Amino acid sequence: MVETLIAEAGSEQLLMLEVTQTGVQIGVLKDGQASTWAYRDGTVGKVIGDLTYVNQATFSIDRFNIDDVGALFATAAAVSGSSKEQALNIVDNAGGDVVMSVATVPETKTVFFNPNGTLLKLLDFDNVDGIRTGLSDALGIRTLVYSITVSSSQGVQVICTGGTDRLVHRTRGLRVPVTTVTIPGNSDLPEFSATKVDAATIWRVVNSLRDGKRAPLNADWKVVIDDRAGHGSPRMYVSVGDVNVTTTLGGTIISE
Repeated sequence: MVETLIAEAGSEQLLMLEVTQTGVQIGVLKDGQASTWAYRDGTVGKVIGDLTYVNQATFSIDRFNIDDVGALFATAAAVSGSSKEQALNIVDNAGGDVVMSVATVPETKTVFFNPNGTLLKLLDFDNVDGIRTGLSDALGIRTLVYSITVSSSQGVQVICTGGTDRLVHRTRGLRVPVTTVTIPGNSDLPEFSATKVDAATIWRVVNSLRDGKRAPLNADWKVVIDDRAGHGSPRMYVSVGDVNVTTTLGGTIISE
């Protein structure tokens, strides 16, 4: 049915897809204009919708595994605890990041999937694997950044240039995929290479401070990495409970 709607619309540049148990709806971009097409009550055709094109990302349906929507619904129901009026959605979540999810009405917990149909990994930042995945997801293809923040409760945020007088904030949360927000402005911080940031080092420093003496074993923590001091090399500003230390990227403590 999705392929039928795409053929009717005359464009493979999708802006959105919604699949429910009773209908299918797509939004396409053609000649710079957005339009909505749907299968409803046994009829295929163009429908009136509020979809507009505001430079959101387009996508090809071939990127996403929707061969078994029923299985996606079943998985989402097991995770969220509800199967009421489920809807599979594929859409630009924010800033060019197209995501696939299943939601319910009334909304319980939106369940996110990877393009291949597997569940999006829920990240636990109290281990090195969670930190490593969060950094990789938030950075994407970016190598030069102004700052990186890793938080046990909030996830990873990366701030980098978005072009002239624009900043990009990319965030990978614990339970949600990457969101991208572009705002006007410039940074006073120097850029540095994110390839120098090591998840294992971050975890080693945090873990050494959460020793039950300087900070509780389960204390929340945050690490901000930037070159605010203008040394030509970024520092890690680590907060664990009430303990604050500054280290090199290699984890050597400079001040406490």
